[in-house]
Amino acid sequence: MGRPRVHYIDTRKLFVQIAAIVLAVILGISYLRWIKVTKVEFTSPEFKSSWEITDQDMIRKITGGLKGASPTKGPVPEEVYAVKLLSRKETRVYIFSTPGIVYDVKGGRCLKPTGELARLLHQAIGELRLRSPYGELLGWEEAQQLFLPGEKVQIFDIDTGKSFMAVRKGGYSHADIKPVTENDRNVIREIFGGTWSWKKKAVVVRAGGTKLAAALTGMPHLQNGESGCFDLRLPLTGDRNRGNTMACRLMYYKASGRLDEMLREASPPETLLFLFTAIDQKDWQSARMMLTAPEGIERYKLEKLIGVSVFNHNEIENLVYRLSVSVSFTDGPYNDRRNLVVRMKQDPKTGACLAEPGFLDALFAGE
Repeated sequence: MGRPRVHYIDTRKLFVQIAAIVLAVILGISYLRWIKVTKVEFTSPEFKSSWEITDQDMIRKITGGLKGASPTKGPVPEEVYAVKLLSRKETRVYIFSTPGIVYDVKGGRCLKPTGELARLLHQAIGELRLRSPYGELLGWEEAQQLFLPGEKVQIFDIDTGKSFMAVRKGGYSHADIKPVTENDRNVIREIFGGTWSWKKKAVVVRAGGTKLAAALTGMPHLQNGESGCFDLRLPLTGDRNRGNTMACRLMYYKASGRLDEMLREASPPETLLFLFTAIDQKDWQSARMMLTAPEGIERYKLEKLIGVSVFNHNEIENLVYRLSVSVSFTDGPYNDRRNLVVRMKQDPKTGACLAEPGFLDALFAGE
């Protein structure tokens, strides 16, 4: 028997191999962390709301569902809703208007969700609508079926964020509502600045799982022998459309978060009438959106304004209008007839025609 062979280990080579394995593991883990979706965010430009998901089980279902969804043909859906998959590597965006089809923005293809993914998208739509500060523009005929006489609803004021409970007492072309408690009645008074008023406010009505854009009038009155009722109006359609006053229309669009959309689509004379309606309703927030330079308009004291009415308006030059108005203030003058000249300009960014604020000096003179 000879002497046993001695095997020498090259420690340097072994160290390099171990280091390479460790480095590969670290890089692998780092890459997985880099591409791992850590948050899913649903958003809605239309409803101006969002819903974040960090639950890993739901994230896996959504990412897996999108990854396994079959490509389909069809037009690119409107971006009513979007789902964003956020990782350290990237933010992957998919847009959709219904749970039936989503569009992969990066991949440039339409996908057809099924099963659990379709259910989660449907759930997301419900969440986004409920989380929105705004309501849907739903016609009266359909909306009134969501809160029948005797049913209670919660109503939110857009400007103050205050809310109150009310019960519907009746109404044919609008809802007659009554606050449930004395505290609810006090909230309504606070919403209207501490006084009862025939002016209107943009409100959102939460009826069941639906939120409706509406206009609330702030004057309690007797209705069918029931005192302390208020008018709650929703958009009228069909033959009743003429009952949608300028003030109601303004509040409907404001309550639905679509005032900017209304201004883009309105003609210059329509914008002009909406502007004076906003001033008449003491709604500087809406009026500011219709002026080219809204800075500093707070110096005009709306609290002293009783009301302003437009009798006629004529275009005397391109985008220059002469108006005949009547204006009243708490300390006088009352029903004062004034002729105003209002110049308008088209906003290059939005395409909407806005009014230059110079006419406000003449409108509020002598307040």
